[in-house]
Amino acid sequence: MSNARIIKCQCGSIYPIEDSDCPTCGLKNDLICTCQRCGEQFHNEDLKCPFCSERNPKFFRSCSRCGVFYVNNSERCPNCKLVNEDLFAECSECQSAFSKSLVACPQCQTFNSVNFSRCKNCGATFAIAAKQCPDCGLFQSYSTNLENDQFIYILINRSMRDIVKIGKTNRDPKERAAELSNATGVPSEFVVAFVQAVSDCDSAERAIHQRLQAFRENKDREFFRLPLKDAISTVLEVCKPFIPQR
Repeated sequence: MSNARIIKCQCGSIYPIEDSDCPTCGLKNDLICTCQRCGEQFHNEDLKCPFCSERNPKFFRSCSRCGVFYVNNSERCPNCKLVNEDLFAECSECQSAFSKSLVACPQCQTFNSVNFSRCKNCGATFAIAAKQCPDCGLFQSYSTNLENDQFIYILINRSMRDIVKIGKTNRDPKERAAELSNATGVPSEFVVAFVQAVSDCDSAERAIHQRLQAFRENKDREFFRLPLKDAISTVLEVCKPFIPQR
């Protein structure tokens, strides 16, 4: 064992690092990885598998365009210059590579639209994978199963700060938003902020409007003055009895 690499287990036992488990207590050796090509085990700090020379994926990645292997933290593939999309983004304006965690290119300040979004309601910046704006609660996308043709919707309009429209429809809510946006006297378009499918949109809408009566701008209109986040949480709570059973 003197010429072999060894590991000391938490239990105090010393054994060859190539062993997958401690022979004394059975604890798994987390310093060992399995080669993706030959299936043999080797130390996870080795750059290559000693049995077949396959590169250790802990340190190398394969270019999705040309297949060349290169060091994981490199900005680009050294062969075809494709940006390393796992860690970096490529600026759409100056083509420089920069960390995908940055909101803007550090060279020209172009917004990183590959990895971030700007909220249509409040302008906040957040990761593009997020479903909802962390500041105002706006849902960035929604899906409607038109087989279930009853919906409660929340619409917002940037010209009406802190006012939401909560209504019902048996069509895609985007169509309703478009109709309202085309009305005379509306300075800016309505945006669908949230949609909830329901089994009875008449009853659900009535219950929501009753709950939010104190926030209603006009008793004959469906506009309510309250933060979008509060409107969404109210709709979710009130609609629980009306969620369609699948």
